Amino acid sequence: MNLRKGLVIVFFIQVYLGFLMESISLIYLQNSLSELTHSSELIVSRLVESYSTEEGARETLDLLQNTFNCCGITADYKEWTRIGQEMARFNKSYDVWLPQSCCRQPSENCTADTHLQ
Repeated sequence: MNLRKGLVIVFFIQVYLGFLMESISLIYLQNSLSELTHSSELIVSRLVESYSTEEGARETLDLLQNTFNCCGITADYKEWTRIGQEMARFNKSYDVWLPQSCCRQPSENCTADTHLQ
């Protein structure tokens, strides 16, 4: 009878330790994921800012946006507004400029919501 009671205690200790290790791992993973998300957003925001001046940034961001079917950091086109206004100053045919990788179908000036991804 004592052996059985001891085995039950050992079993519950192992279950408790497993639960504890799983909880710690989950907390660590959540923190790591948050840091990774923040780092990714920072990298993409820098690419967005340098899109109009650096060809490497343009190629990288266009590839990302085409691959993931998105437009900018938050999957909509609003972060392009400021940069688009700067680009529109150089080319008066645009009200707001957006990169072609934001367009569902390639078009000369895809600024209407219906054309955007």
